[in-house]
Amino acid sequence: MAINTSPDAFFNLNDFAIPITWNVASSGDIYILDAIFDDPYFAAFDDGLAPVSSSTPTITMQTAKMPVGSAVDNTIKLKHPIDNIEKTYKVKEIQRDGTGISLLYLQLQ
Repeated sequence: MAINTSPDAFFNLNDFAIPITWNVASSGDIYILDAIFDDPYFAAFDDGLAPVSSSTPTITMQTAKMPVGSAVDNTIKLKHPIDNIEKTYKVKEIQRDGTGISLLYLQLQ
């Protein structure tokens, strides 16, 4: 049995991906795309070294499917997979890995 290693296999809405709505700030264009959303929690410490929790929301997607004009400060709306509530995020960093996949760091708005 052959294993499907195509990126399309990972970004399928029936598997790992969810639909996102990407608003390109420079043009106002809106795109509906498939991406993998992750929002892992991690321990952080405040100035008094008291533990607090935080998260780092990210989107992983195919670089070729990113909209024309995609840039930092664009907004992305998605239905959060855990609480099923639509949330808006701002793109804070885009990391293209050179293999056709990009990781976007987000900030909840």
